[in-house]
Amino acid sequence: MPFSSDFDDVYHIGIKESCEKAGAYCERVDEQIFHERILDRIYNQIAKADMIIADMSGRNANVFYEVGYAHALNKPTILLTKDAADIPFDLKHFPHIVYGEQLTVLRQNLATKIAWFIENPLATNPKQTVEIELYQDGVDVSSGKASCSPKPGYYPWPELTLANRSFRTFEPGELRLAVVTRSGEFPYCELPTGQMQNMDTCRMPDGGYFHMLPVFDTLFPQAFTSCEFGLRYSNDQSKGSTSITLRVFTNFGTRDYDLAIQLS
Repeated sequence: MPFSSDFDDVYHIGIKESCEKAGAYCERVDEQIFHERILDRIYNQIAKADMIIADMSGRNANVFYEVGYAHALNKPTILLTKDAADIPFDLKHFPHIVYGEQLTVLRQNLATKIAWFIENPLATNPKQTVEIELYQDGVDVSSGKASCSPKPGYYPWPELTLANRSFRTFEPGELRLAVVTRSGEFPYCELPTGQMQNMDTCRMPDGGYFHMLPVFDTLFPQAFTSCEFGLRYSNDQSKGSTSITLRVFTNFGTRDYDLAIQLS
């Protein structure tokens, strides 16, 4: 909804109290304290939210755009409006709570919908898309055609480019990358000089290794960053080929990429 005093009663009495009645926590961005740009904050909060409630009254262009973004992320979304005439053609096939000037109508219908969403999370919260792409030597890793070969006299050293294809900003710690190996393979993961103290490695129950790479700097929408690491292997793993899993972690989900590794 627009940040306007005209909607204060709708928000505080109609929406927020309905959420509390249903057992959900509700917050609007203008109630928060933050240091980033407000648009970055809005997009990040939409990405992190379990549910979006949007008042479409008045055909506000910003609200329409934010609802479109929530839909692109497959977020469970409840749409409200005072007047059915405000629903544009492209949104008429989505259910709306039309409450007119009666907040009691809004409270009754909204509390019921929120409660149903909470009780049916799997039906209303499909897996989110992690919009981070990985490239090795310019080849999209998700294509299955990317691979890494050892440098002469050395071991494999992937040099990855990460592309943020989303419209959200990832602050340090909100985007992480781990290297997951098969059982007994690549027990050591080496970083460029000066970065090894930022590497976390553990052996997994299946005998594979989990190497968490260092924290990335802030990654803005449609921006790129890079990382590199070496994969050291034992003598009995010095020939043939294998693969590693590159696991991307974000606040709203994970995504795995398989990268082929040539050993000789």
